[in-house]
Amino acid sequence: VQNLLEPLVQLVKTGFTKPTQRLDGIYALLLLGKMVSLDAKS
Repeated sequence: VQNLLEPLVQLVKTGFTKPTQRLDGIYALLLLGKMVSLDAKS
């Protein structure tokens, strides 16, 4: 899971700077939230 976090964080950052990739950023943010909550549970 840890090796997936870095590219997702990068995607979120890119999504908020480039309007064309905003949707990608939002999905990446949702995925990050899910991964963090699942990680906290286990």
